[in-house]
Amino acid sequence: CGIIAGKALCENCGLSYYNGVAPGALIYMHDLGDLKGNFDDVDINKYLERAKIANSYISSNSWGYPDGHDEIRELYSKTAYKYPNITFIFACGNKGKYNSIHIPGNSKNVLS
Repeated sequence: CGIIAGKALCENCGLSYYNGVAPGALIYMHDLGDLKGNFDDVDINKYLERAKIANSYISSNSWGYPDGHDEIRELYSKTAYKYPNITFIFACGNKGKYNSIHIPGNSKNVLS
């Protein structure tokens, strides 16, 4: 959130050099809860409904599966295609190695 919307309390101080890319932007946070790495119970339709109410069009996600969950990749690819006004962003490189873009970050219609 700091990288996206962080803003220093002072305008002309050294801290303002570390403002986010959209200082002062509003953040809508959708809590995934204590899923212990199992994101299968995330209801994408409930998320989209709440995001629409919050007037939120950027979905920043820092989670993913290393392999196996092709249905999750397909779900996000189709959802991103169906709702082109929402940009789904997923983390990549969290493992600190090459080829560590995980599902659904490697979906066709999302940004990683």
